[in-house]
Amino acid sequence: MAYSALEPQQVPSRMTGEVVPSSSQPGRHDAYLPSPCVQNHAANLAFLPEGTLTCVWFGGTMEGMGDISVYMSRLEPGARRWSEPEKMSDDPAKSEQNPLIFTAPDGRVWLLFTSQTSGNQDGAVVKRQISTDGGKSFGPTEVLCDIPGTFVRQPIIV
Repeated sequence: MAYSALEPQQVPSRMTGEVVPSSSQPGRHDAYLPSPCVQNHAANLAFLPEGTLTCVWFGGTMEGMGDISVYMSRLEPGARRWSEPEKMSDDPAKSEQNPLIFTAPDGRVWLLFTSQTSGNQDGAVVKRQISTDGGKSFGPTEVLCDIPGTFVRQPIIV
């Protein structure tokens, strides 16, 4: 996700989502996830209950703009390639960013992110989507915390 200044047609060929052995560190494997966006930021990794590794991030034309949305890609157990990115949020009037995945003690999986009017962090609120099937699908977006200026960024610890 390190190609924020490149146009989609300029994305290096290694950005395939394929998990490959590192050329510099034995035992390490790397994967460069593709994205349909010009800019990508604030990635978070988390495991789903059955062992799928997820990566969530926000992307669009420029941080803070109304086309910024949350994306998710998955790496299934034993897979050698990440899934194609899935757009998880899409409110054209808001910049939706700083996503994280959280498995609640009751087993539901939450996707949390901030939502703000373009360029106005003082008005940010926290939204969520909940999955009841282990993160395979997510329900509708709802406001979790409507206190203006509230942000999330780091994974939840219970």
